[in-house]
Amino acid sequence: MIYLFDTFEREQSLSTNNFLFNNLSLVMNIQRIFAAFISVVVILTLNLSCKKESPTEIEPIADTFAILPGTAIVEQNYISGKVLKVSFNGEFLGNSLFDWSSLDERIATVDERGVVYGLWIGETEIIAKFRDGEGEARCKVTVVDSKPYKFRIILKNKGASTHSIDRPLEFLSQQAVNRRNRQDIKITETDMPISSDYLRQIEQVGGIIVAKSKWLNTVVVHNENAIAVERYRQLPFVQDVIPVWTEYAKQNNEPIVSVPPGSAIWQNAESFSFDKEAYKESWGHLVVNNGGTLHRQGFKGNEISIAVIDGGYEKLDVNPLFSNSKIKEVKSFIFEQPNPYLLDKHGVNVAGLMAINKPSVYIGTAPEAEYWLFSTDDSDTEFLVEEDYLVNALEYADSIGIDVVNISLSYDNFEGFMGSYLFEDMDGKTAISSRAANMAFEKGMFIVSSAGNQNRWVSAPTDAPSVLAVGAVRADSTITAFSSHGLTIDGRVKPDIVSLGQSSLYIVESDGSISRSRYGTSFSSPIMTGLVACLWQAYPTLTNKELFDVILKSANRYASPLLPYGYGLPDMEYALFLAKEITDKK
Repeated sequence: MIYLFDTFEREQSLSTNNFLFNNLSLVMNIQRIFAAFISVVVILTLNLSCKKESPTEIEPIADTFAILPGTAIVEQNYISGKVLKVSFNGEFLGNSLFDWSSLDERIATVDERGVVYGLWIGETEIIAKFRDGEGEARCKVTVVDSKPYKFRIILKNKGASTHSIDRPLEFLSQQAVNRRNRQDIKITETDMPISSDYLRQIEQVGGIIVAKSKWLNTVVVHNENAIAVERYRQLPFVQDVIPVWTEYAKQNNEPIVSVPPGSAIWQNAESFSFDKEAYKESWGHLVVNNGGTLHRQGFKGNEISIAVIDGGYEKLDVNPLFSNSKIKEVKSFIFEQPNPYLLDKHGVNVAGLMAINKPSVYIGTAPEAEYWLFSTDDSDTEFLVEEDYLVNALEYADSIGIDVVNISLSYDNFEGFMGSYLFEDMDGKTAISSRAANMAFEKGMFIVSSAGNQNRWVSAPTDAPSVLAVGAVRADSTITAFSSHGLTIDGRVKPDIVSLGQSSLYIVESDGSISRSRYGTSFSSPIMTGLVACLWQAYPTLTNKELFDVILKSANRYASPLLPYGYGLPDMEYALFLAKEITDKK
């Protein structure tokens, strides 16, 4: 039996359950909405808080990009180098992924493999850049060298001096002052010595001063510690420092060996009346330029001083053919070899063509002149420092009052990394030997130099406009195959003139013998130098500029100079005529 009451209760219970279920879903939805609302409030609150207090941002870890090692010491070496590596986040990458470069390629270079080659002492940076992206790394490279060097220190100025151009005898001889006065040449700041304070500071850095030039404001220092170059550069009065010598076997600190005036080694010159037979083989040296005219009239170089700047004077102190020559001093400017008698014999060959005065044996082109013989050229090497020695000798010659200078040397090609002169450099004002030769001419000296034996453009110092460049001809006046010639870069004809340099040429050797096997412009130059001295003796009131013009105008091609002869063969008889014309007008 079913009771209605029971049915009602059951229905009521189901209805209640449905209500509770439906309300539970609602509650849960309300809870979800409330939770979402609370989340939004919290987020907004946090955002507002962040705006008020910006927390420290956490940056991503940067990539590490470096050259290893970060600093490197490299020996100066052109053949083998030091390999650098690139690290990226601790891992080595292939060097081919990078472009390599050097901040200063004078000091060090780097190839595409990252191999560094030390070229010169100093510091620079090597840079590696990603080839396909951004970023670079650097390595500081120091190039060192254990060999000794000589450095040419170029000064900004002379510095303060206690000397004055009003007191020239403090730094010039009376003869030098007299030569200037005869030619109306003023004493200038270029005559003043370099500041002694500058020299002291240079010596404090280290090394030995082996040459200096008041004309060019340079100082040459020999230093066993090559890295000192950077300390020289740091001196406030230094403009630049360049290497001019390295790698020589020995260092010699002996004092300069020279034969002073009045030495018993050298006797008074023997006088002789003109006699062609007295010249023997040397007579041919006078023929091509008609030099016998000068000697015939008694002009043999008396009271004219001649400096010979050359290589060595081997055994000249015991050479019997020089016993009558007026040799006043023999001096070496070469640091490694201060004894000129232990060097080569080239200077003997050259000086003999002018200075020997042995009647019936051999007579030079200026046998009665006085001679100062200087060694500046080291035949064992070919370094830039030899030009510094030459400059030193020219300044010394000026200071003691020399009138005429012969230079049978030429420079254009040097050893090692020091490079060579190009044709473009042969403008008469680039090479320091050329610049010094021009300055010597400004001081009143007459400079004669050999044209060279390369059968091409002339070298320094012959390229200087103030230097009388002498080419070589044979006895028949035809040009030799070796005589250098050409237009200078600024269009001047060189050589200026020619003289005997092959055939009928007799050369005095270091053992006192006479040889006919030699040839070269080294010998045509001193033959002409002696004749220039004789001509100046004949007309001593000529300035060196007037004398230069007379020599050119007396040459057989003066009206139309032609290579390879230049202005051709000077005629000393005609030169005497031209010199007299100028003198008579004074």
